[in-house]
Amino acid sequence: MAKRRTKWGVAALVVLVAAIGGGYWAWRHINGPAAQFKEKDRVLYVPSGADFQTVLDSLVKLEAITDVPGFRFLCERKKYTQRIRPGRYRIERGMSMNELVNMLRAGEQEPVRVTFSNVDHLPELAGRLGRALEPDSVAFLQAFRDPALMQGTGSTPETIISLFIPNTYEFWWTTSPERFVERMRLEHDTGRSRHPGLHCASRDHEGGGRTTDRRCLFESAPHRDAAPSGPHPEVRVGAG
Repeated sequence: MAKRRTKWGVAALVVLVAAIGGGYWAWRHINGPAAQFKEKDRVLYVPSGADFQTVLDSLVKLEAITDVPGFRFLCERKKYTQRIRPGRYRIERGMSMNELVNMLRAGEQEPVRVTFSNVDHLPELAGRLGRALEPDSVAFLQAFRDPALMQGTGSTPETIISLFIPNTYEFWWTTSPERFVERMRLEHDTGRSRHPGLHCASRDHEGGGRTTDRRCLFESAPHRDAAPSGPHPEVRVGAG
């Protein structure tokens, strides 16, 4: 009887140790380094409308995860598979699966710094924004020429270019053209309120057409809106 109790005690101890060891291994696996690439960090783009499989394939391609089943299980437990948030995410080397899932689930994307400088034509601005942000150049150009948006900003086809005050701004990669125009309207109106005597006249441009004199815009650039220094990527629009 005593021997039987001893055997059961040993068996129970073995099971307990195995359970503790398995739990510790799982904890280390989830919270230990997952992103093992050589670079300091890599960037993940999650487009609008993407599903979980798209995100998973991108992470594998970036070498941000190695245990696909484990990552999928964690995402399901945290219900990330049901709430994909688009954006531009910076993944640091050594980031754990748990940290990665928490970042993606919370939508903690990194802003893109965009600098406007000497842009005189809407197609040029639209093209450069299309390369910096998620919407393409066609979507931006359509927004710039949308009569309803122009009316909302108090602009005309000849004066809307004056909304885009040269400066450095931060935008989410997923910023829509409509929200971009609204942001520029707010920046423009704020600049005018700080410089009430400033007037930007249109002038003839070589090759035909009229454009706004950009020199006055440089003088009124609201430097307080310049993005703080840091690791954020910067996209320059126009010649420096």
